[in-house]
Amino acid sequence: MADKFMSIEQQQLWIDAAVNLTELKLRNGSNNELYEYILNQLTYIHERLEDKALSRDKLADINIGHLAVREFEGADQEYSEALKRAYFIVHHMKSGLKVPLLDENGNILK
Repeated sequence: MADKFMSIEQQQLWIDAAVNLTELKLRNGSNNELYEYILNQLTYIHERLEDKALSRDKLADINIGHLAVREFEGADQEYSEALKRAYFIVHHMKSGLKVPLLDENGNILK
């Protein structure tokens, strides 16, 4: 069990990093439909972090972790990792749990 947790600001930094990479892909003309879909999910996550009154129901529909593995792992590792970090946050948000801090190797700090 984790004893140390991410602040909202730390979580927003992870989401913002994924948003920035997605927007870069959109500017470069990459598969716009896919990246717009991902951007919509990331935007919702960011809004949910800022406004806890927003329903958690839509979190169940977030699938950026699946997309990170299926579409980008191996081909675009930086983007895949950014989406997986964002999904790590979503995974905890779905259950109303605090998001644990990770070390540089991705292990939960205890």
